[in-house]
Amino acid sequence: MTILVLGGATPAAAAAASQGALFTWGSSVSGEGGHNNTTSYSSPVQVGTDETWTEVGSGYKCTVAIKSNNTAWAWGNGYAGQLGHGNTTTISSPVQIGGLSDWAQIVSGSGMTIAIKTDNTLWSWGDGANGKGGRGDTVDVSSPVQVGALSDWSKVACGNYFALAIKTDGTLWGFGTNGAGQLGGGTTINRSSPVQVGALTTWSDVACQGNTTIALKTDGTLWAWGENGKGQLAQGDTVDQSSPVQIGGLSTWTGIAIVGSGTYGSVFGVAGGKLYSWGSGYAGKTGHNNTTDYSSPVQVGALTDWATSAFIGIKDTGATNTMFLLNESGNLFGLGRNNTGSLGNGNAGGPTNYSSPVQIGSDANWLRATINQATGSAGIRAL
Repeated sequence: MTILVLGGATPAAAAAASQGALFTWGSSVSGEGGHNNTTSYSSPVQVGTDETWTEVGSGYKCTVAIKSNNTAWAWGNGYAGQLGHGNTTTISSPVQIGGLSDWAQIVSGSGMTIAIKTDNTLWSWGDGANGKGGRGDTVDVSSPVQVGALSDWSKVACGNYFALAIKTDGTLWGFGTNGAGQLGGGTTINRSSPVQVGALTTWSDVACQGNTTIALKTDGTLWAWGENGKGQLAQGDTVDQSSPVQIGGLSTWTGIAIVGSGTYGSVFGVAGGKLYSWGSGYAGKTGHNNTTDYSSPVQVGALTDWATSAFIGIKDTGATNTMFLLNESGNLFGLGRNNTGSLGNGNAGGPTNYSSPVQIGSDANWLRATINQATGSAGIRAL
């Protein structure tokens, strides 16, 4: 896989230092590393010389990113047109998506890419199977197409063939595949256009991966729905849910992330500076120094300095078994699988898995991190 990381100052200074250089590592079988080759790297390597990257995401063997001038860029596998370049060509260096400079957020999933513009309109392109593009059809498109006509979208997350998005009024909407109830509407019917999750207007953040969705409300409570084969809904069981169910009784959650697909899903949350995880323990990716599955939140270690922004840019981590975390000092940590150097700690040959967080280098200026479905990683770091 290729991991992209955007580096910056500490999370506390992220607002002031919100842009930086882009680094990638891990597998680059389709050039998703952006280095004009297909070489795998076990430590972060800068992509070009530009230091104005602000957002980064990754999907199926591809990388998508935004610069401070609001231009959008994509590279890697061109499957189903997911790069947005008007074709299905695979490329190994960043290429701008169109000529516009009005992109604000971009995420990529299983062959599809979804983005929000600065005017709060929602756009999608790539694989349209099961309506996961949200455009009312199942057609593949290779250039950005607007989803509906509204201009009130504020945040979007991609799962495995589905997406969830929050509007500016705090309502939550989903579209795409829904076999495990991951759209949260109380059914398992696929939706090719956005359908609201309940009637509440208090949603503040959402993360989805595999067939599971996790979301935060403005009151600091945490909710989950969808697939639950490894206890990733944190209800103490393995029963799927098609409507939101609350996770425990805490109201101090500030960050969420999901890693892994299907029955290998693992969930992370930050509450009061403490890091918690649950779900599949495959490859040790929950960080509890074992490979045990957990169906309720368990604290990872004893530290209490995990950043409120620990999961900025890490919400769409791909169908992989590697996870990245940020602490309050801006240090980047990884855990789980390390095949092809995906953790970026220089150990491409082993150990293969890490069941406790391991620091990536000594830099304390990471801002973003993400991982794609081909075990490649990326991040942004302020220089």
